[in-house]
Amino acid sequence: MRRYFLNTFSEYSEAYARLLAGIAGDYGIAIHSVHPHGVQFEPQMFYGYERTANDAFGMFERVLAAGQALGAKPTFFTVACFISRWCSISTILSALAAR
Repeated sequence: MRRYFLNTFSEYSEAYARLLAGIAGDYGIAIHSVHPHGVQFEPQMFYGYERTANDAFGMFERVLAAGQALGAKPTFFTVACFISRWCSISTILSALAAR
């Protein structure tokens, strides 16, 4: 199983993911999952300011598109908003479902 860790904003692009998928394919490597650097956007996904949350969800959508371009099945989402302190799991799931 191969996991790919996305470490910076430019690695969330579909073009970069397609390039990486081509290289992996050349070596017979299948990417099973992607792991974004969540502290770059996860806390803002549930922030009270709508524009901030929209930007963060937009970045998360780029991560999902990169994962799809890589042929990955799951994308790991660590939820950096500390459920017990700032929001409940139902808030997180509701926000994700609404997108």
